[in-house]
Amino acid sequence: DNVCISIADLGSSQFVGDPPHHATGTTQYISPEILLETAYDASRDIWSAFAMCFELATNDLLFDVFHECAITYGEEMDEDAVDDESMDDPVRGRKLDRSMRSRRDSTPKRTPEYVTSRGAAMTSESESDEPDSYESIYRHLLIMDRIIGPAPRRFTAIATNFYNAQGRLLDHPDLEHITITDLLMMNYDMDSVESHELGAFLEAGIRYNGSERPTAADAL
Repeated sequence: DNVCISIADLGSSQFVGDPPHHATGTTQYISPEILLETAYDASRDIWSAFAMCFELATNDLLFDVFHECAITYGEEMDEDAVDDESMDDPVRGRKLDRSMRSRRDSTPKRTPEYVTSRGAAMTSESESDEPDSYESIYRHLLIMDRIIGPAPRRFTAIATNFYNAQGRLLDHPDLEHITITDLLMMNYDMDSVESHELGAFLEAGIRYNGSERPTAADAL
């Protein structure tokens, strides 16, 4: 009955109500509202927990932003993948689209204040290996679009250097959506029943709108 629980390593945590900043959390687990530095609540942690559940089940990151895992999101995604490491690598054959490079280079530097309108906070103030580079944020949004579907207007309206007027990603406006269940069946030796059960569970928590994510008690 006398259980003692110690919580450690809160270096990048914050209190609900603090200004949003995408550096509060590990890149591959942060929710879209944190990635785009807009309004958030405690449901951001539900997103992170469900992203970790995928990793516990598969040993891969659900959002493999930096190409660290063997997970594939399908031929369309794999051929067009954008990452800083391979941006100018002729061997791997991946080059940053010129229009994307132009938008990244022309985006103004971030001011010290938190800017959350028109996507001004999503700038490339850092070196290419920083987690908040334009390319890594774009790829993160690209994976979300692929496995969740198009982002809601409240996100696309504040990140116009990533989304067009129709709310679709600038360089992938016609990206086809697949489900997390599809992703599981595509990558792992799971039967249909297991894939659908795990996929349905994960899809309940990996949702753009925090109000649609379950509470921790509901998830259990």
